[in-house]
Amino acid sequence: MLKEKMKNFGSSIKSAVKNFFKRKNPAQFFIAMMALSLIIWLVSSLIVGEKFFTGIFFNNGTDLFMDYFNSIRDVFQGIGVYTERHVIYPPMANLIFLLCLRFVPDEYAATSFNDRYLWVNYPSAILSCLLFILIFAVLFLLLCQRYMRFNGKTKLLFSFFLLANVPMLYLLERGNIILISTLFTGIYIFTYDSKSKLAREIGLFSLAFAFSIKLYPAALGWMLIADKRYKEALRCVIYGILLLIIPSFFFGGPKCLIWMMENIFSFSSGNSGWDTISHAVHIPVIVLKIIFYIGIVTCIVFFILSSFFQKERWKVWTFACALFMAAPPLHAVYGWNLFLIPLILLCNEKTLNGKNLLYFLFIAFPFLFIPGVFPPGISNSNITINEVVILLCLIALLILCIVDTFSAITIRQKEKNNVSADF
Repeated sequence: MLKEKMKNFGSSIKSAVKNFFKRKNPAQFFIAMMALSLIIWLVSSLIVGEKFFTGIFFNNGTDLFMDYFNSIRDVFQGIGVYTERHVIYPPMANLIFLLCLRFVPDEYAATSFNDRYLWVNYPSAILSCLLFILIFAVLFLLLCQRYMRFNGKTKLLFSFFLLANVPMLYLLERGNIILISTLFTGIYIFTYDSKSKLAREIGLFSLAFAFSIKLYPAALGWMLIADKRYKEALRCVIYGILLLIIPSFFFGGPKCLIWMMENIFSFSSGNSGWDTISHAVHIPVIVLKIIFYIGIVTCIVFFILSSFFQKERWKVWTFACALFMAAPPLHAVYGWNLFLIPLILLCNEKTLNGKNLLYFLFIAFPFLFIPGVFPPGISNSNITINEVVILLCLIALLILCIVDTFSAITIRQKEKNNVSADF
């Protein structure tokens, strides 16, 4: 009797939760989650003080805007940006910073590494950084608003939290050029299935431009091949090659691409990131690397399969973003901003049920305001709680994408067998 009552109670709870999430657009749940976490963070900051407030930023905000200013100082070296500073950015990214350099005094651009924080003494340097951040943040916001299928207060508040979330604030505080890459990646994804040939062509060029800044968006071009849009894929490749080669002449010509690749391999082969994770989870680096490479190959195989079998395209884009985040050079807090694009596509679905709920939760959690560092007894490094949340959600999301792809393949096979049986 008691067992039956417990079973009925469990069914009632499950039904209530399911109906609760069916009633509203997932965008409203994202707004509610973000608003609650923002309030808790602000109140806690008022009580605890500035250390809690700055806990969501890189090095507690002590390295303010330095991705931008370090890049400005790097491109001032000309060819030396690759041969001396060993920068891993493609020429287009460095060309953008070279243009920004025109607004920064040479006196600052020529400073040594130890004097890099002297940008605070140059108003034009500060204004150039603020404009860089503001212009592309607003453009990204306008792009996202253009493709939201919800309106009114929901659209207004959702737009607010597109910028007021931990990964985005982290990104803006760094002044990292990934903001531009994310903007143009979004244009490609949002226009991918457009009925307008012009919009699709703009999308192709945007993907090529995103590639010319950060390289990894090139993987999204696989979707064109999977969908047998070979001519579009070829044009996209041509755009990408041109946008890679033309800016290279500002930094010594195409040979700088070889230097860039050498810098990338040198950067990727470092153990600092692996050591941090190893200390956090207490697993040897060599074991972590073996697990990682087996996992990444498995994920790539299932991503390719998902592009053929997954009917809901936003899930394939989510899978791609998760793969990008799994790459060690990209696994940073601000990298999670890529998920704002599939999050909007998910919120356009109107309801949360089944696996969609899991997708929503794993994508949304890292955007919440969760500051703080693990105590030394738990971790030997200064790893933040937010970084752990991102890592756990990334792993969960990759597993979910693999399971969902396997389910899609199974369903497609059953449909094929049923059709064969009818004949």
